[in-house]
Amino acid sequence: MKKIVKKLKKKALLTGVGLASAILFTTSTNAAPTFTFGEGQELEIFFCNQLWAIYTMDRVENGTKYDNRWDFFLRRSRLGFQGKISENLSWRVWFAYDNVGMDPHTAITYNNNVGLVNYNVNNREFYIWDAMFTYALHKNWANITIGYFRPQVGRESITAGFEVLSLEKALANFYPRMHLVGTGPGRETGINIGGLYNDEKRKWGINYNFGVFNVDKFNGDKGGDNLLYTGRVAITLGDPEMKKYTLGYKVNYFGKRNGITFAINYAYQGRAKPTISYPLAADIWYTLGNSTKYFDPRNSKLQ
Repeated sequence: MKKIVKKLKKKALLTGVGLASAILFTTSTNAAPTFTFGEGQELEIFFCNQLWAIYTMDRVENGTKYDNRWDFFLRRSRLGFQGKISENLSWRVWFAYDNVGMDPHTAITYNNNVGLVNYNVNNREFYIWDAMFTYALHKNWANITIGYFRPQVGRESITAGFEVLSLEKALANFYPRMHLVGTGPGRETGINIGGLYNDEKRKWGINYNFGVFNVDKFNGDKGGDNLLYTGRVAITLGDPEMKKYTLGYKVNYFGKRNGITFAINYAYQGRAKPTISYPLAADIWYTLGNSTKYFDPRNSKLQ
């Protein structure tokens, strides 16, 4: 009995050390030099990394036991370009190369849980993450985005992994993505129109997005079509989440925002897998701080 208790204590200690180390080494770095080419034209180059460290114990795969081990790897990595062609026309092209350097026998590989990472075989995966143009018919009320990007449904899904405060994004990120477009990145080709209005005197605002996407994850059921229709309307009371329209959302305002946002999300696809139709859903996001003034950060660009 004493040996069992001693072994459990050892496992608990190692688990604690591994978790603490993972938290310690789960850090994000980014760099974004900007180049200007005359009036209204600019180019930004983004390079972002999120480093993880995991300690794995008592790993067994198909009856084979593996030694305990540390694993340092790049959980998320992005290389991207974005800028403006004119005052009203902006663009973004991002590439992803996640899980570089991951040990194939680390604890989070080869599992069936939605949201946990997959092994990057021989570090070969390098693929498009976002590719889109946005034209501002009206800088506040009418912004048209065309390309390959996230349908604006669900606050966790449309918030960048580099922005969240948790060790990993929640299941509220992964399940809607698989439900809507059938892929973990949650991107699809389509068109979106959105806008933003903030009333600084009355301290309220509204943000809307409506999109149509060509989802190819459908079967041959009769009736309807394969297009995915999405919509999100968010009402903010107090300080705004953003000062100008964007498809990138912040999470942490470091105590400088007092506000709450209520949002209604909806998505529908006619000809699809039986589970693809998305019912009416809602999300709430609030931050409380010591300042009642408007917070004016640079808009989130890390996706």
